Amino acid sequence: MRRVLTAVAATILALAVAPSAMAQLNSTNPFSPSNNPFSPRNNPFSPKNNPFSPENNPYSPKNNRYSQQNNPYSPQNNPYSPQNNPYNPQNNSYLHPRTPGSTSTSPSSTTNGNSWGHRYNSISGTDEQSSTPTSGFGQFQDPPKKKLQALYDRDGKALGWTDGKEIYDRSGKSTGFINGTTVTANSGEYVGSYTHGYITDPTGKPFSYVDGAHGGPITPIHQIPPIAPIPQIAPIHPIAPLRPMPILKYSWSDEHKDDSGH
Repeated sequence: MRRVLTAVAATILALAVAPSAMAQLNSTNPFSPSNNPFSPRNNPFSPKNNPFSPENNPYSPKNNRYSQQNNPYSPQNNPYSPQNNPYNPQNNSYLHPRTPGSTSTSPSSTTNGNSWGHRYNSISGTDEQSSTPTSGFGQFQDPPKKKLQALYDRDGKALGWTDGKEIYDRSGKSTGFINGTTVTANSGEYVGSYTHGYITDPTGKPFSYVDGAHGGPITPIHQIPPIAPIPQIAPIHPIAPLRPMPILKYSWSDEHKDDSGH
């Protein structure tokens, strides 16, 4: 019993003396973390103590207020930089409008122009991308070359011609014009709309079409068109308000059966 008590007392004494002994040893040990001049705490060149380390250097990208990361005028942070400026031609949605149903996000242009220089293709119902930019703000398309397309009736007979802006009879005389998608006679009478390659009456029923028309009634096998005439100079058009485009019907119109294309 005496031996057990002696062992316990010795253990308690060792535990009480050990911390002070270790502290004394650390205070005298030149290689301890507190005494070693090369330890992270004492080394003047450690990342924590080195004034030129990325953490402490006032000119490092992290701390320098003029670095690309922190500078409010850098291309990354400047709200007026080309990549962030909403009025930049690349980002401006008013310079590159998207047509309904179109999934393209590229700059666009159209065949029946608008005030931004884009041109709307009434046959395909989408915007076409400009191939030649002009000087000025944004990308604009040069005036299109007038290429005549034959207009056919519901039986496939040639009625006249159109270049997407003017409507001519078979002799090349202007009989009407297209403004946006609104078709108007030279007399000022509202005819209908020009959409997806069809010319329709006011109710949306087509009575004429060009090659490539789609989305309406099935087009017949048309006759071989005559040689395209040299278009005559169109008269000054009357002011014709734009009208909402009627829904394209799948049946042919019984109106406008003359040879004028109207």
